[in-house]
Amino acid sequence: MKFRGKIIPMPIVRMLICVLISFAGFLFCSQGGFYYLGFADSYAVGSNLIIGVFIETFFFTWVEKWDLIEEKILINIGDGTP
Repeated sequence: MKFRGKIIPMPIVRMLICVLISFAGFLFCSQGGFYYLGFADSYAVGSNLIIGVFIETFFFTWVEKWDLIEEKILINIGDGTP
């Protein structure tokens, strides 16, 4: 993986990700853990859903090309998109 022009080995990247996730987990073990849990329960699902919808829309309209998707739908289902 390249970061600012330097190559970082993948084991180091994996280690950094694990350390960051571990530190994030310590938030839930602190005295304010229930507040962080409530915040995550309230907002994490909605924001991830919105981000997922945007990524899916981006993929199907730009990367996959809608004309190609419509051809696949016509082949498999036999009915076009509206």
